[in-house]
Amino acid sequence: MKCYIATYYKYDNYGTRLQNYALCQVLKDYNITPITLYLKDKRNIKNNVKNIMKKFIALLPEMSQYQKAIKNDEKKRKVFKAFNENLNLMKVNYSDLDKLELENAFAIAGSDQIWSPLHLKNNPMDIKLFFLKFVPECKRFSYAPSLGVDSITDNQKKLYKENITSFSKIALREESARNILCDIIDKEITLVPDPVFLLSCNEWRSKFNYINESKSTDSYILTYFLGEPNSETKKNITEIANNVNMKIINLSGNFYEKDDIVPAPDEFVKLIDKASLVFTDSFHACAFSIIMQTPFFVYQRSDVKQFTRIETLLKKFNCNECHITNKNFNEKTMNPLIYNEFILNKLKEEKSIGIKYLESILKLL
Repeated sequence: MKCYIATYYKYDNYGTRLQNYALCQVLKDYNITPITLYLKDKRNIKNNVKNIMKKFIALLPEMSQYQKAIKNDEKKRKVFKAFNENLNLMKVNYSDLDKLELENAFAIAGSDQIWSPLHLKNNPMDIKLFFLKFVPECKRFSYAPSLGVDSITDNQKKLYKENITSFSKIALREESARNILCDIIDKEITLVPDPVFLLSCNEWRSKFNYINESKSTDSYILTYFLGEPNSETKKNITEIANNVNMKIINLSGNFYEKDDIVPAPDEFVKLIDKASLVFTDSFHACAFSIIMQTPFFVYQRSDVKQFTRIETLLKKFNCNECHITNKNFNEKTMNPLIYNEFILNKLKEEKSIGIKYLESILKLL
């Protein structure tokens, strides 16, 4: 049997790729063939010229921040392209969706913020993909999609009601999203963990072939910021690194700085696993820190307001003290997170919830 997965496909983002990877791996364990739908870009002449120019600029010496950002994007594109082979991508046009073989197949929408009202407004054609309009209603399921907002308008409520009511089973990632949709959809909505929690720390290590690797003696602090951290944040992290005699490894986020590294998604997990401490503003960096049992501190992003899902994650694992600001930096960093029995049991519980939900889908097929 096949499972078509409708999730984000254009963004070279670690969380986006790794949640997709985790869901694929679990489905394979049940002898399901996962197929991640990858919609082909319909580039016009203007976009083609723009893309060619970016590739040319990437070849030039780094003279401006713009050039650095483009070179960084090219590095990401290359390392993510190699990793994408794990996702069994199927490139299709919107018209091809209606031609998919469905006799021995079903579809899952999720995870990530594929049901974001802003994304759907800016990309209305994605409604067909992310609400699985191309498969019969009895074969439509969701696994942990996110809205990414705390409220929606009346017009948006109508959109969600029209498109989600037809799903056979619905599971979301955040309680705030469930509260929104429960008011407009008369169906059971299950809360499940992000797909990355479907694999344990040792399963991630095994999948990425370093489970038997000896622990490095070269301690380091890892940083991964999607929004650019301010000068005070950088200064504070540098000071703590100097105090504990550790080097800093900076992973490239949505901006570029000198000496940032651009690892492949599997290397991203390994770097978090082997770090002594992680500073981030990323949901998935927090998630992997918890899974790999690495102490971490998380800031609110400086460029967008998307902290609700991180707050939910911290509350669930009783890690509220990991939320940090520059005002409480010195006080908080004196007591990094210790992975106690509650957190370890919660990891097992979350995995069990996700697996049982996926098994409930398979029983309906």
